Amino acid sequence: MTTIPTNIQRFNDITLKLFEKLYRSFPEGIKVDGTDIGGETVALDATFDDAFDTVILADYVIKWLGEEGFIRYEEYNQKGCYYGVRLTLRGLTILGYLPSSVTQGEKDEPLIEKIKQYVSSGAKMASGEVAKKIIGELFRLALSTTQQHSASAILPTVLHI
Repeated sequence: MTTIPTNIQRFNDITLKLFEKLYRSFPEGIKVDGTDIGGETVALDATFDDAFDTVILADYVIKWLGEEGFIRYEEYNQKGCYYGVRLTLRGLTILGYLPSSVTQGEKDEPLIEKIKQYVSSGAKMASGEVAKKIIGELFRLALSTTQQHSASAILPTVLHI
């Protein structure tokens, strides 16, 4: 088992939390505060520096997901608040996709159900492997729906999926 770099684990946790929140509110555009999303993913035993780094990273994650077409937002302010945030068709389609099981022995279910279970269970504190598998499936699906074949060879290596 490969150790997941801390920044990638934080990225995974923030992404899954945000997707779960946006799916629950779809199609309504909502306010997303990067500080809040980041803070909701911080482990209870995190140091101040780890918590701070996670909160700061949330802003970059939201921007990146927007740039890559998973979410959109109408407005952003310098305090890290995003307004009118919602899933795009691409994001919604991927979350509702019925994948082959992420792990053997699981029943097939939409990825959003796996995300909800992960977010509500606090699994991130026990192991990053579950988040890694869910994120891997999400991005494999996203890459299969784009014409960016060159990225499909690079992204799995960068995200350790």
